Amino acid sequence: MSEKNYIIRKNKKDISALLDKGNEYMNHNDYAGAIEFFKRAVELRPKDKNALYILADFYKRLGELNQAKRCYTSIINNHPLDTETYISRCAVNLNNGDYIEALSDVNMAIMYQGKSTDLLFMRADIYSSLELWDRAIDEYTKIYNQATVKSEALLGRAYCYQSKGEYEQAIQDLSEAIEISPNDYIFYCHRSINYLRVEKIHNAVADAEKSVELGEYPESYYVRALTYASAGKPQQALIDVKTTLDLDQVGALNLEKHFLNEPGFYPLQTSPRYKGLLESHFGVEIPGLADETIKTAGE
Repeated sequence: MSEKNYIIRKNKKDISALLDKGNEYMNHNDYAGAIEFFKRAVELRPKDKNALYILADFYKRLGELNQAKRCYTSIINNHPLDTETYISRCAVNLNNGDYIEALSDVNMAIMYQGKSTDLLFMRADIYSSLELWDRAIDEYTKIYNQATVKSEALLGRAYCYQSKGEYEQAIQDLSEAIEISPNDYIFYCHRSINYLRVEKIHNAVADAEKSVELGEYPESYYVRALTYASAGKPQQALIDVKTTLDLDQVGALNLEKHFLNEPGFYPLQTSPRYKGLLESHFGVEIPGLADETIKTAGE
């Protein structure tokens, strides 16, 4: 008999000992061993909230989110007023892209716990993910009216206005956010993009440059590349594209997708002088656009 099976048999009715032993195996990175103890604890007491939580957290660590979700659902079935479990299951649903189920969970949490700022933010973000822009705007407005720090609510609401094509309203919210948090680069990034949408190129460039000044983040260089391309400065734009790629090693920005679909980069895409260089950076062929419809910058 293996040591593991011996311990399980010895402690087959001691749930605390099983959980402790499971944690010990987990801390030694023996996940196969740990899960046997955690499962045995849940088998021993299938309604035990602590055992189910530990097993759910373990599944999350392994990336087995559907298994974690089953554990949270078991807790909710036996403890229907447990707000924290709704929040935990909501987070798993968000990771899985199950936004409707996530919305249901956060609504239940709000029903039992009340309209805390964190829960309202969670619901607003879900509305935004579902592209229910007006509902998201209403939610961010509630947060703005009750929160001590308002800049994050303004950023969320500005993104919704931008998505609806209400760029001036987005600029207004972002300008207020900058008054509150003048040293946060992300607000300048977003306002720069909205200035581009209303063709205020000079303002867009100024915000992008301010964003880079506040920190070397890939988003800042991406936005500045976009504004430089729109301002007819393809050489500077190309340098910033390369810097963005260098900084964004994990590809979090998915820059290739943005680059190929962002109208502000058309001058670079259609320029014979820069097209080859950009194709070599991205490792893809960039389709040309009709010369008669696009003016090539910097030629």
